Amino acid sequence: MEEILREGFAELGIAPPEDAAAKFRGYYERLAETGSVMNLTAIEGEGPVARLHFLDSAALLSLADFSGRRVIDVGTGAGFPGLPLAILRPDAQFTLLDSQEKRMGFLSRTLEELGVANAACACMRAEEAPGDWRGSFDIAVSRAVARLNVLCELCLPFVKVGGLFIAMKAEDCAQELEEARNAAEVLGGAEPELRRYRLPGTDIVRAAVLIKKLRPGDVMVVKSIDRLGRNYADILEQWRIITKERRADVVVLDMPLLDTRHTGSDLTGVFIADLVLQILSYVAETERENIRQRQREGIAAARLRGVRFGRPCKERPPSFAALKAAWERRQITARAAARELHVSPDTFLRWARGG
Repeated sequence: MEEILREGFAELGIAPPEDAAAKFRGYYERLAETGSVMNLTAIEGEGPVARLHFLDSAALLSLADFSGRRVIDVGTGAGFPGLPLAILRPDAQFTLLDSQEKRMGFLSRTLEELGVANAACACMRAEEAPGDWRGSFDIAVSRAVARLNVLCELCLPFVKVGGLFIAMKAEDCAQELEEARNAAEVLGGAEPELRRYRLPGTDIVRAAVLIKKLRPGDVMVVKSIDRLGRNYADILEQWRIITKERRADVVVLDMPLLDTRHTGSDLTGVFIADLVLQILSYVAETERENIRQRQREGIAAARLRGVRFGRPCKERPPSFAALKAAWERRQITARAAARELHVSPDTFLRWARGG
């Protein structure tokens, strides 16, 4: 395991502390020992745990600067990604949040036995967190807990203005990203940024969604006006929230006139920008309606030709059989199994029932 981690950290550009190898070894041994009597992870063996848990968690360090930051891991489960990050960044402070008492008990003992002094456990639901936690963390992270729109509601309130929320997702999360865009903006987040990365030593590609908490004076850059909302009213409302409530600037690359950095207190400039915004928002909604109509017509024509729609069936990961057997023996819940497979609970249940 030590060699896998050493090569993986090198590939990720991470310089681990001197005691990191011993702490990861101790963490693995406690996972293996406690996992036999408690549902912590279905992934077994030094190599799989090192790659699929430890290095997957560590990969976040290549996406954002955690040094000296205050971080909360929402829905930490068996400690991922928070505990590996705490081992690798001893100068940062971590709060590991989960509502499962047994898991929190395991993590509390593990932190104490490994001597990880820069992390603490909090056994509660995110919605029950103390009020003074709101807006007090530099970074919030979450791994395979819920759909992205729900995660935005749970995690973004913890992030201070100018901070960052990182959601770890499966590679194919485009639909979740679209669903979450409105929630992120309403909660003060900038345009979600999708970053993909490959797990060292494997061909597995994972994704992380990064959402920055806007602060006054920040600049939100979007390619086109329709990125702000799904229809005319939505675009105007998001523009108002960003420019009036958040007091941030917006730059629309496809339309140079829509650049609030240059209008400022210029009454004529503001008037022109607002007028252009109204027109383009209307055009964007009209074009979307036309696209949907053309799409419906195209689908109907294709069906008449016998074309079948739908994405190809997703292949079941190698660990599915073991997880299904554990689920059938009632040793693991469908939600926990789905989390390990990085799929939705509905997908796991469909697979398990022969769908």
